[in-house]
Amino acid sequence: MEQVLFEEEQEFFLRGVLAFFSGAAFFVIPLFTTMPLYLILLMFVLGIGMTYLMASFMRMHTQVTASELRFGPQIWTKRFPLTATEVIGPADIPLAAGIGIHGYRGKVYFNMRLGKGLAVRHNNRIYVIGSQRIPEFQMALDSALREVKR
Repeated sequence: MEQVLFEEEQEFFLRGVLAFFSGAAFFVIPLFTTMPLYLILLMFVLGIGMTYLMASFMRMHTQVTASELRFGPQIWTKRFPLTATEVIGPADIPLAAGIGIHGYRGKVYFNMRLGKGLAVRHNNRIYVIGSQRIPEFQMALDSALREVKR
């Protein structure tokens, strides 16, 4: 296992509430309809799956190791080797870019909160990774990049 230089987890502030109501809708709706039993069971299974999927996309994990930058939701994590990554610097996350994973004005935003993020370039594409601890994140990424380029 590689040594982790920086690690942060961001969560959408309404994650639990939205996941609960999403799951509850799938469990409650069949009770008020006259559906066949197999459709009711299918709704329960879909409810569990959709709730898990929705909840997992509302939490983002960021990690810097000695050779790799990882970020994104648990079930769809981006992994970039540091040899092909360049730090641009802190960047504001505009309200129009939204919360989650969005493309906006030539950049791809990965964030669970509005505010600031760290912009990095990989394969001529700019990613803005939301963070509450930008100075630590940038320092860890810069030091890992210096070590890789030696």
